[in-house]
Amino acid sequence: MISDLWYKNAIIYCLSVGTYMDANGDGIGDFRGLARRLDYLHGLGITAIWLMPFQTSPHRDDGYAVSDYYSVDPRYGTLGDFVDFTHAAKQRGIRVLIDLVVNHTSVQGKHAAIRSPSIAIGMCGRRRSRRPPRPAWCSPGCRSQPGPTTTRPGLITFTASTSSSLI
Repeated sequence: MISDLWYKNAIIYCLSVGTYMDANGDGIGDFRGLARRLDYLHGLGITAIWLMPFQTSPHRDDGYAVSDYYSVDPRYGTLGDFVDFTHAAKQRGIRVLIDLVVNHTSVQGKHAAIRSPSIAIGMCGRRRSRRPPRPAWCSPGCRSQPGPTTTRPGLITFTASTSSSLI
């Protein structure tokens, strides 16, 4: 049972670090800029900040394709900047929530560790097909053969002889 139900009465402010406040003048928001605005956010009455993904990413899917969960995207600052921001938020009584997007792990990072051949289709190197090899009589664009066929014991497949287009 959860005894601390702070979230039931919380005022949560969701933001993207990269679009919030730029402190170093490069045109991209960062943790130093966000830390400078904590007094303003506290004045709004928020009790928690929900940060969109800020980890290192190949910059596809608005940062949701995370390539390293243990680092901060260099555009937003350093890990030290993030720690300073969280300490400053805590001093003001503001909780920091982050998006943990494990289902969007980038194939370019060290966390792309799904190595099982049965599920790694197109994720870890060469695409593995789950279909049986095409019969020798079938041309590259062919999807079917006339009438019922038995490809495995107990499996009968009915296909139309006129269908030859790809899906």
